[in-house]
Amino acid sequence: MKNHTQILSVFVALFLLAVWLFPSFIMDPKYQASSQLLIEEKGRALQEVASHSNRLDPQAIEAFAAFVKSPKVLEELRADLKFEISLSDLQKQITVNHSSDSPVLTITAFSDSGQQSVEIANSLSSIFQHNVSKNLDTASIRIILQAVEARKANIVTENWVLGLVAATILGFIFKLLAGYISTSAKASAEIRKDARKKENQLQTVFK
Repeated sequence: MKNHTQILSVFVALFLLAVWLFPSFIMDPKYQASSQLLIEEKGRALQEVASHSNRLDPQAIEAFAAFVKSPKVLEELRADLKFEISLSDLQKQITVNHSSDSPVLTITAFSDSGQQSVEIANSLSSIFQHNVSKNLDTASIRIILQAVEARKANIVTENWVLGLVAATILGFIFKLLAGYISTSAKASAEIRKDARKKENQLQTVFK
């Protein structure tokens, strides 16, 4: 049992180390920057409309959020920043957050470069604002917060927590398997021991 506990501890430690190192150096960007947009009706803000109706249309907010990451908008962003990555890869560097009762969209851009994450967030905001103005007569976009400074992304911390949970679960499964194997081995040894004992008894009887 002591050996099993030591093996389990080593397994959990190695798994956690792998979870921390892999996203830190291979997968995830290291910086993030955010900008915020306010969706307005032509002539008055949706916030004013909400004060009368006490409700915003969640589907409309969701549609605007989806439009931010649409291929048309991202293609313009890629051309504006002279990126050579695919649209799917560029899309993975961007998140758009909002709540169903607020007309504010928060665009967050992730990148290996702090300056680049700021450029992505601000350029995307401007391009989206221009597209809405050009294509919609009933709504407009106002940039209420531009990205100024990037900060360290907290993805590594999130991965560390997820890795800890995964390592605990896998360690528990490993412990169960180790216990099952140990029990099976002991049972098999007992069966062989009983078989030899009976064989010796039979040999004694027939002598």
